[in-house]
Amino acid sequence: RHLLDVVPATRGTDRAAMVLALVNGFWLMRKVIGSTALNRTDEATLTRTLEQLFRVLVG
Repeated sequence: RHLLDVVPATRGTDRAAMVLALVNGFWLMRKVIGSTALNRTDEATLTRTLEQLFRVLVG
Protein backbone atom coordinates (compact mmCIF):
# COMPACT_ATOMS: atom_id res chain seq x y z
CA ARG A 1 0.00 0.00 0.00
CA HIS A 2 2.82 2.45 0.78
CA LEU A 3 4.33 2.09 -2.69
CA LEU A 4 0.97 2.90 -4.27
CA ASP A 5 0.83 6.10 -2.21
CA VAL A 6 4.26 7.16 -3.52
CA VAL A 7 3.57 6.35 -7.18
CA PRO A 8 -0.21 6.24 -7.59
CA ALA A 9 -0.19 6.46 -11.41
CA THR A 10 1.66 3.16 -11.90
CA ARG A 11 -0.06 -0.07 -12.82
CA GLY A 12 0.36 -3.38 -11.02
CA THR A 13 3.10 -4.63 -13.34
CA ASP A 14 5.05 -1.37 -13.02
CA ARG A 15 4.80 -1.48 -9.25
CA ALA A 16 5.88 -5.12 -9.18
CA ALA A 17 8.94 -4.29 -11.29
CA MET A 18 9.78 -1.38 -8.99
CA VAL A 19 9.49 -3.56 -5.89
CA LEU A 20 11.73 -6.22 -7.44
CA ALA A 21 14.29 -3.55 -8.35
CA LEU A 22 14.24 -2.26 -4.76
CA VAL A 23 14.66 -5.74 -3.32
CA ASN A 24 17.54 -6.49 -5.68
CA GLY A 25 19.14 -3.15 -4.81
CA PHE A 26 19.00 -3.88 -1.10
CA TRP A 27 20.35 -7.39 -1.65
CA LEU A 28 23.24 -6.02 -3.71
CA MET A 29 24.06 -3.38 -1.09
CA ARG A 30 24.15 -6.06 1.62
CA LYS A 31 26.56 -8.12 -0.49
CA VAL A 32 28.77 -5.11 -1.26
CA ILE A 33 28.89 -3.92 2.36
CA GLY A 34 29.92 -7.40 3.56
CA SER A 35 32.66 -7.76 0.97
CA THR A 36 36.17 -8.16 2.42
CA ALA A 37 37.63 -6.84 -0.83
CA LEU A 38 35.57 -3.70 -0.35
CA ASN A 39 37.04 -3.20 3.12
CA ARG A 40 40.56 -3.24 1.68
CA THR A 41 39.77 -0.80 -1.15
CA ASP A 42 41.12 2.75 -1.10
CA GLU A 43 38.29 5.13 -0.19
CA ALA A 44 38.97 7.60 -3.01
CA THR A 45 39.08 4.82 -5.61
CA LEU A 46 35.90 3.29 -4.24
CA THR A 47 34.13 6.67 -4.31
CA ARG A 48 35.09 7.27 -7.95
CA THR A 49 34.07 3.76 -8.96
CA LEU A 50 30.68 3.96 -7.24
CA GLU A 51 29.99 7.41 -8.69
CA GLN A 52 30.67 6.08 -12.20
CA LEU A 53 28.50 3.04 -11.56
CA PHE A 54 25.58 5.11 -10.30
CA ARG A 55 25.87 7.49 -13.27
CA VAL A 56 25.54 4.53 -15.62
CA LEU A 57 22.67 2.98 -13.68
CA VAL A 58 20.68 6.18 -13.13
CA GLY A 59 21.57 8.07 -16.30
